[in-house]
Amino acid sequence: MRTIEITAYQFAELSDKAKQKALETFRDINTDDDFWFEHTLEDFDSICECLGIDISKGRGRTGKAIYFSGFSSQGDGACFEGSYAYKNGASKAIRDHAGLDKELHRIADDLQALQKANFYQLTAGIENRHRGYSISVDVNRYDDKAISEATEDAVKELMNDLCSWLYKSLESEYDYMTSDAAIIETIEANEYEFDENGKRI
Repeated sequence: MRTIEITAYQFAELSDKAKQKALETFRDINTDDDFWFEHTLEDFDSICECLGIDISKGRGRTGKAIYFSGFSSQGDGACFEGSYAYKNGASKAIRDHAGLDKELHRIADDLQALQKANFYQLTAGIENRHRGYSISVDVNRYDDKAISEATEDAVKELMNDLCSWLYKSLESEYDYMTSDAAIIETIEANEYEFDENGKRI
């Protein structure tokens, strides 16, 4: 038996080459479980509530029917299932919740305009009936009156815009969590030590 002495380095003390090796080793440290996207999905649920969308119960950590995969393969996407109906004050509620997000403001305003034009009678059921993350949107009115094709298409497009917004939000969060800055923050918070080559000891 022999004893080998190894000098331990903090991340900041490593050479640039060793730092890069450590970063690549820990690239998934912030995303190797389901917790990284929990906040984004919970926020999306709150956004939907502001808009008048009630997300169905579903499988997954949040217990809601919100699904996604990402972020570099063909077929990646995000979707949700639930029901939509007019909600008074939705435009104000979404601005109170997400004051700087112009895309959400647009979606809220367009839904409110459609509701006003239809005497606040519009409802919709949103389901993920197909493979992947496409949604089927069934648009109706409380009073069962006919709905124009333009109105139906507009509601469907806005629900799909909301799915796109969700995917982009998740992708943005993933990009940050796998960035050098976020990884370094985690390494330093956990006080990991490395050998001179950037291997954790």
